[in-house]
Amino acid sequence: EYLYELSAELNLPGLRQAGIGEEGLQEIALNTESKNNPVKLAEGDLVAILQKRYF
Repeated sequence: EYLYELSAELNLPGLRQAGIGEEGLQEIALNTESKNNPVKLAEGDLVAILQKRYF
């Protein structure tokens, strides 16, 4: 909830508004390196996170 409010306050576009097609979410997940993230996320988890930001 907080991130949505912050995104709106800062006028940050969603992924769709930034011109990224829904088919690009899988490609983003495949090419995302999370070596500095203490929590290892599976590709499916990354796609799910990206889908939530797809507006």
